[in-house]
Formats: sequence, C-alpha cells, structure tokens
Amino acid sequence: MDWAWKPNSFENCLRELEHAAAVLSRSNHLILYRGQRDRSWLIDSTIARSLKQNWLRTPLGHQFDKRAQNTFELHRLLVSAVLWKFGHAMGPNPELIALEQQDQEHDSWFELMKRLQQYPDKEPDWEGLPGTPLIDWSSSPDIGLFFANRHRTSSQSGAVFIVDATEIGPIQMKRKVAEILQLLEKHLHDRSPGLPLLFCPPKQTLMLRAKRQSAYYFAHMDLRCDLSEIWRIHEQNIGKRILLKLILPKGTDGAVTNYLHQKGLDESFVMVNEG
Repeated sequence: MDWAWKPNSFENCLRELEHAAAVLSRSNHLILYRGQRDRSWLIDSTIARSLKQNWLRTPLGHQFDKRAQNTFELHRLLVSAVLWKFGHAMGPNPELIALEQQDQEHDSWFELMKRLQQYPDKEPDWEGLPGTPLIDWSSSPDIGLFFANRHRTSSQSGAVFIVDATEIGPIQMKRKVAEILQLLEKHLHDRSPGLPLLFCPPKQTLMLRAKRQSAYYFAHMDLRCDLSEIWRIHEQNIGKRILLKLILPKGTDGAVTNYLHQKGLDESFVMVNEG
C-alpha cells in the first residue's frame, strides 16, 4: 500500500483530506497534521536539518548515506550536538525556572524549546546551530494546509502529512525534557533512542501562536532518520498504517489561499506576534 497519494486538483485534495479526517476522527484516536511547502522535504527537526546541511553538507531533502546512517558514530555526533546546545550553550531563563519551582507540572526545558520552535527568528545564532529537536504538528487539518501552502510557489508541490499518533503506541512522554536529555547522554554510546516521543505537558504557559495552531510536538529522538523513515519501519513491525502523505499539486497555491482566507486563516492570524 502506497503511503502517498496525489489528487489532480485542490478540490479533490480537499475532499480526500476531509474524508481522511472524518474517518480517522471517528476512531477516537489523536490524529495530527503537518504541512510542508515542498513534497520532497523530509520530516526533520530544525536542528537535524541544520546539522545535515551546515555541518555535514547533506543536501536538503536527502537522507544520510545508509552506511553512515547505520553507525553509532553518527548517532553520537548528532546527539552530542543537541546536548551541547541544550545544557551547555543555553538553558531556561530564571522566569521559566521559577515557574517550574512554583509548580512541578510545568517543564522549563519544554517551554524553552517551545518558544524557540514558535519564534525561531528570536533565537540567537548558537555557532551556526539553530533550531530544536522538536517537530511541530497540529490537530487541525486546515493548519496543516496552511503550512503546506505558506510561501509555496505555483511551481511547487506541497504536502500534508497525516499521522495516527494513537496507533503508534505508548509514546506520550511523561518524563520532563531535562530527564530525556540526561537519558540521551547516559546511553549515548550503547542504545538507539527509538521512536519519536509526543511532548504535550498537561500544564503549559499560554502562547497564542501555539494555541491558534493547535500545536503538538514530537521530539526527534534519532536524528539519523527523519520521522517518515522511522515510522515506516514501525509500520512494518506492527502491521498497521500510521502515516499518510497528501500531495498538493503544482498550481494550486491560489486556490488553497482562497479556501483558507474564507476560514479566516491567514498569516496574521496563524503566525500572530505576541508582546
């Protein structure tokens, strides 16, 4: 069974998306959507893309060479870069630390990564290593469409990814981000980090941009592989389909924009600036 399909028009694309959303929502599963304006792009975290392009000179949209990808040396290199940035180069500010001290249900490290994820333009350039290991998704198919169409040209085919987060298995992260970073460091030399983890702490500071995007975040645990490759391997193990890819055909950017405008979903609403 092919995991990607390409309708021949935006109308058919929308029909397929609405049908998938309706069918999957009836299962009471958590269905998440992610849009990317170029269908060839991998589902990588921003820090993984930065490491691939700027440090290891891997072209955008390309996986690592298989021989390198299967080595723990590459795994150690990538995780070490994440641990260097989050724990040495930077950490939560006193405001976030105080918030967690007042209420242990808050996660100061998650809040830091969430802010960097939502406002990348406000992040200092940490020696050419921007981004976080989080990958943002949405519970709204329309938000998925928005990001699949954002800055897309008429010559580009976009993509909306649909993942059944419930079908993947017990991936809801109950540990705090600081504990995960410690575990990554502890097992840096002897263990593969496994499936992406869904971070959705019960208590989060209000961030209007994240709220309007109905945002959820997967932690990219194994930076050697993008999420699609990891999940496709997992699909073979469990015998179930968990990830689908809907292609937005070239030349449909105007039709998508008009559809989203009718719903009030434009740049100023989805990418609202706060404070």
